[in-house]
Amino acid sequence: MLFVASIQLVQAQGWHAGLLILPNNEQLETNILFDASTDLIQVQTGTTIKVYSARQVLAFQYFDPHTNVVRHYESHLYARNHARKTRMFFEVVVAGEMKVLRRFKSWKQARSVTASHTDQLWYDSNNTYDYLVYTQNKFIPIKNFKKVILPQLLQEYGDALNAFMKKQQLTVFSQRGRLMVINRYNVLKNAEAVARF
Repeated sequence: MLFVASIQLVQAQGWHAGLLILPNNEQLETNILFDASTDLIQVQTGTTIKVYSARQVLAFQYFDPHTNVVRHYESHLYARNHARKTRMFFEVVVAGEMKVLRRFKSWKQARSVTASHTDQLWYDSNNTYDYLVYTQNKFIPIKNFKKVILPQLLQEYGDALNAFMKKQQLTVFSQRGRLMVINRYNVLKNAEAVARF
């Protein structure tokens, strides 16, 4: 009963039980508080709280009771708005060989969404996030999906993806359609890799 009460207290304060992975691959199971507006993670162990930046962490994850999902974040070098590259946290929306990552467009949007818990996991209708496809160590804005990403996907799995899009009645002009096509590509790629073994 004490464990349940402590989890409820932690969640009430915005803290979540989670996993932190450091650059030396050390894994810490701990309480995590992520502030997307500052791109910092607070980690609570006992009565001690430490603060980590994206330069000090490879990845972290926690269960989000507001959306009922495990949120996974990774640290990547990225140059936003043609600035100098720096490490930043990105939420993984679609995992696999071709990942879809997202970040808030601004710290103000991060603050308002974090405060109101109105976040959506797969896509947002109010254009709160920058969505990026991460593949072969490159970032490609998802808005370039039809011109840059889709031809690559269709070159590898054209028949299967076209059949999937037709069956699901997907359009590549919608964010949902793009995410589902990339996810399906990853499923096909993974099945191919497993079949080789």
